[in-house]
Amino acid sequence: MQMMKHPERLFILVVGSLWLSLVLIDRLAPLVLPPDMLYFRAWEYVRGQHGYPRKNLTVTIENAHGDLSNMMGVSGYKAKRRVQFTVDENGMRNPTDSTVNGSVFLVGQSFVAGAGNTNTASPRTALEKALERPVYAFAPANMSQLLQELPAIEKPSAVVWGMVERNMHGGNAEIRTLIRMECPNEIHKKTALITVKDFVKPILLEPTTYARLSVVKKFAQRIYNETYFAVREVPASPHVTLAEKPSLFIFLTKGVHMATYSSQKRNIDIVQEAIRKTQRCLAQQDITLILLPIPDKVHIYNDLLPSNLQSNLSENPLLELVETLRKEDIHVVDIISPFTEYAATHSDLLYWPDDTHWNPIGISTAMQTVAMYLMKNVEFPHRKVPKQHQDLGNHLGNNLIHSSYINKKIQDKPRPQEPSNRDGKHHK
Repeated sequence: MQMMKHPERLFILVVGSLWLSLVLIDRLAPLVLPPDMLYFRAWEYVRGQHGYPRKNLTVTIENAHGDLSNMMGVSGYKAKRRVQFTVDENGMRNPTDSTVNGSVFLVGQSFVAGAGNTNTASPRTALEKALERPVYAFAPANMSQLLQELPAIEKPSAVVWGMVERNMHGGNAEIRTLIRMECPNEIHKKTALITVKDFVKPILLEPTTYARLSVVKKFAQRIYNETYFAVREVPASPHVTLAEKPSLFIFLTKGVHMATYSSQKRNIDIVQEAIRKTQRCLAQQDITLILLPIPDKVHIYNDLLPSNLQSNLSENPLLELVETLRKEDIHVVDIISPFTEYAATHSDLLYWPDDTHWNPIGISTAMQTVAMYLMKNVEFPHRKVPKQHQDLGNHLGNNLIHSSYINKKIQDKPRPQEPSNRDGKHHK
């Protein structure tokens, strides 16, 4: 009765109770729900919180999909697949019993780690199969991190450094770090300041983690994205760009813009300086650097974009970089040419249609090219691995579910809002 006499109190009580309930749901959900309910890819889970990766585990996401479809938030564009992701005791993508050694180290971030792909189709698995030698994936990690840790680990014969095109510009943080740092020649130790930062960082970034895992936010965002696309037929997120109809391809807007940049605008000279310095640092340890420039998805499938967004690939800064470095006797593997040729002659894709990353076909094509280059240009000790790997092709079908059509360049089905040419129904 008292509440009825004071409706403002009743309003505050109802709103406060609702707000408290939502907070409790958000806080308890990460503790009780499996990763499959909170993460759209295994990659996001193993990367951990606050920049501290999870270690020595295997996580499986049954209905994983790409980062671009996650940004877009429209269910019809999700290329669902089952992804199993294993990391070792260092948080790197290797079997859990791996030690930091191998004839070859694969170094890089999400592309080299194989984000969006299952264990049997990871770059490490593909390269080890093609090379028939032990390969350790020092990924996900930056080259600067490897250089700091090299004095304390068993040296490989070669380091394959994978860098995606959109990060190969003078403003990239890792490029700047490599230029500033000295070639390490002693074991890197944590200072007291770094230890304090490791303690404080999780506390300061807790609100960010809370927002990222908020099930309430995810639900509201999904409703908004689906409604926005249904009404306006364009994504709500400015970070994604759609291919020309009827393709279900999604591009990263940043990559679309960068594809139009010249070598000068990308400050490629700064990138070259960082690569030269990295080669010198590795040479001091008697290690051969093999650079692997990875073309952006838009570089290979530029023709799928609407005509007003297509770039002029006759001016190709990435190929110019490859040619310049080779003239300086720096080992560079060109996968741009085989990727371009494959895309022109095959309907099967090299990249996931809903992700920025390559798929098993792209990984296999790239790693076979890398393996051939290594066998021609690097002397290895007599240490091989047994042929116990299944053919990657056997795993392609297992990596997809409910989506037999999504791995084709031009889809035979229209966007979700349009009636199907076959049965007039929408297909997911």
